[in-house]
Amino acid sequence: MSTTYRFRLQPVLEHRRRREELAQREFAQALSALTHQQEAAVAAEQIAASQEAGLRLMTSETNELWRLRNGHDAMVAARRRAAHERAACEQLDLAAAARRGDLVKASQDREALTQLERTQRSRHLTEVRRVEAATLDEIAVQRSRRTGPGGTAPARDDDGTV
Repeated sequence: MSTTYRFRLQPVLEHRRRREELAQREFAQALSALTHQQEAAVAAEQIAASQEAGLRLMTSETNELWRLRNGHDAMVAARRRAAHERAACEQLDLAAAARRGDLVKASQDREALTQLERTQRSRHLTEVRRVEAATLDEIAVQRSRRTGPGGTAPARDDDGTV
């Protein structure tokens, strides 16, 4: 038996590790895109709130109708933009959740093979130790046969007979 261990599924394990790393990168990119989009949504919300406050101020004073219409149109456009940014956040949140699921699946697949590799390595080491112990026992038995029951070699005559 060879004392070196070789996991037969090592190429598959390496492939699963690469897949997990790719899933990690994709998840990180999805989170980054979501964060940027959330920042854009907050900015759009602030602009919409500012437009609304400006329109309220305009209505509290005497203004020409065209200015009120322009202010109203700007507020409506800002609200639409904010709604669009929020919807984009929801889409990116769904995409990030999907990437998270892909990462969890890839991690589980890799971990299953890693656990199998550990188990097989442990069995291999146990078998190697068993074979080594059996070999040492055999050596001890052979030595005890040569030395005799008292632990010393039997006396031999000059011709080599006992």
